[in-house]
Amino acid sequence: VIFDLDNTLIMFKEEYIDSYKEALEKSGYEANYEDAYGIFEAIGKYELGEKRFDKKRLLDFINSSLNKNYSIEFIDNSIEAVASGWISEPSKELIDLLDYLSSKYELYVLTNFFTDCQKKRLENIGVASYFKEGVGSDKVPMKPEKEAFLYFSYNMEECIMIGDGIHSDIKGATGVGMPVI
Repeated sequence: VIFDLDNTLIMFKEEYIDSYKEALEKSGYEANYEDAYGIFEAIGKYELGEKRFDKKRLLDFINSSLNKNYSIEFIDNSIEAVASGWISEPSKELIDLLDYLSSKYELYVLTNFFTDCQKKRLENIGVASYFKEGVGSDKVPMKPEKEAFLYFSYNMEECIMIGDGIHSDIKGATGVGMPVI
């Protein structure tokens, strides 16, 4: 069973955008909500146009999109801020589901962000131990690319993808013959 992370295992909250304000401040830049939101939007656009997450390419994209001159330190601080700030208590239903599924199947996470950051988020909410492996798009191409789903080297008809994104999760999984939820 392959899970998406954001809005599947961890639900997004508007206040998570403040993590980018924290990263700006930590990196020595003036921080306000408008800049933080612009960064959040730029990262979303980057994801739609790129095949992998790469720190330097992401930095160049953000700087170009927002007419800024942020440093690579800002990207590192942003990843750290997301890892420690974009977390929420898992519901009892999620824990019950993971308990049940992990007793019968191998569970994986396939996400369109940096692997180490996403693993840290799973650790922070106490569910990392349910998953055999988690991989992000700094290690494999971004969903919906076939190679992202084929990374796990299983018969795709015997796997199932659980995710929220029609384009990334659903289209990508069905494109390799994997059933979806």
